[in-house]
Amino acid sequence: MRRYSFDSRLQPVTDFGELDFNGSATALNAALRNIADRYRGQPLAGVLILTDGNATDGNGTLDVSGLPPIFPIVAGSDDVPRDISVQKVAVSQTSFEDAPVTIQADVTAGWIRR
Repeated sequence: MRRYSFDSRLQPVTDFGELDFNGSATALNAALRNIADRYRGQPLAGVLILTDGNATDGNGTLDVSGLPPIFPIVAGSDDVPRDISVQKVAVSQTSFEDAPVTIQADVTAGWIRR
């Protein structure tokens, strides 16, 4: 599993605790294209994105051609998550064609009311 953050550009991170949320853009299309280019020809099971769903690049549509499955976790409502963290991730691989990779993640969120 690889961890990245993105605002105007994609950058690898070792821990999501490094996030400061001070970026001036959300280049979602560019970040996904960059991931697709980096891992072209390699087995990529999927992309998990924690997002507010507001991409600042593109024309309102997302070009997912050539990308693995994308699993968005969209934050946005009157109940705003204060903190979302991935506590533990376990990845296992099998020889079965139907489900070659299993990913189990423990995700926690703290909520505040507006």
